[in-house]
Amino acid sequence: MLIKISPNYDDSYLKDATYEKKVNVLSDCINGWFLNWAEKLNVEEHAGFAALHLCFSYFEFIAQFIYGESSKGKSKEFFKKGICTVFPSVNEFENKEKDKFIDILYNNGRCGFFHSGMAKKGIIIFDHENIITLNEDNIFIDRYKIVERIKSHFKEYINKLKTTDNIIEKDNFLKTWENLHS
Repeated sequence: MLIKISPNYDDSYLKDATYEKKVNVLSDCINGWFLNWAEKLNVEEHAGFAALHLCFSYFEFIAQFIYGESSKGKSKEFFKKGICTVFPSVNEFENKEKDKFIDILYNNGRCGFFHSGMAKKGIIIFDHENIITLNEDNIFIDRYKIVERIKSHFKEYINKLKTTDNIIEKDNFLKTWENLHS
């Protein structure tokens, strides 16, 4: 019996699970199960929060692969690492502003979506020139631009995995792959 492991691959593809095949499967899973759907949801007027729900799962996920560690018991730390990786300009914020920004995104966005099924007060969808804007206790998110940015970031990450000679980057990917699939 063949088992689908991603939209375009079944378990026979990983019988000889090379590094390259694992990268291909990860790319197919994340694009086919999450990011492409977030993009498709954005076509509908009232599907923005559903698209954001899918987007908010990306930050903790990508930090695990980049750093080669499990986020178990460290969700907020890894969420923050993911945000700062996808949006490097956050690192330029003053510490107090950065902490407030991350706290609102994590507590009201990520935890709201994953524990309550919806974003909590302070997460607002708003078409804007910036992807994400902090204004007092509110975060305004352009749902189209955040999906585009995350898709772009993931494409860059996959391309880097396919072309890098950096042993640490490859090892971190493989550690997280094994952690998720053992």
